[in-house]
Amino acid sequence: ISRESGVTICVGCGWYVEEVQPGWVRTASEDELTERLLSELRDGIGDTGILPALIGEIGTNHPPRDSEWRALRAAGRAGAETGAAVNVHLSWRGADGLDVVEALVAEGMPADRVILSHMDERLDRGYHRAVAETGAVLEYDTFGSDFLYGSLRTRNPSDAERVEMATWLLSEGYAEQLVIACDTWTKANLRRNGGFGYEHLFRRIVPALREIAGADDAAIQAITVETPR
Repeated sequence: ISRESGVTICVGCGWYVEEVQPGWVRTASEDELTERLLSELRDGIGDTGILPALIGEIGTNHPPRDSEWRALRAAGRAGAETGAAVNVHLSWRGADGLDVVEALVAEGMPADRVILSHMDERLDRGYHRAVAETGAVLEYDTFGSDFLYGSLRTRNPSDAERVEMATWLLSEGYAEQLVIACDTWTKANLRRNGGFGYEHLFRRIVPALREIAGADDAAIQAITVETPR
């Protein structure tokens, strides 16, 4: 939120994967990183006057690297102190969600204020159930990205597979721990380049949750409004 203009701009604070972290972040202590996050949450980012809406997307590789663990623990401390939610990028190459939640909770974060991105890139019911049982929010956020990463062994799930997993998750009673999105991150996602575009989520995926997953109005409201809020 910009205090000067009153305009709402949704941004996060924190640091992504090690490869794109500023040099000082890679060597900073957890205390230093925590202080930077607290400063931005309380006073705004730099001289913009913009207060972050949440902490994240905190980046992790598989396995998470030392600087990423420090950033993650700092995010947990800052989130616990301020009440800000923490959103974490998970690599599709591994199943690190439980370790991430454990690390954040150890710093005082309530599990239900932890959002794990890209869970739908690794569709494993046992893994998803275990994460859901911690109380964390599962983010199925790569709808519209049916990509190959070099071979058929390293591919994104299809939207049909994502909806199938969402159907199962809803049947298990976890509607209030699911959020959805289209991670529109490449030119290939855009309509002008043959992708599904930004409209995909509400034009096709939400109707699919109603028609295929059997989600009722309360579930749709939780997934698209209440839990994100």
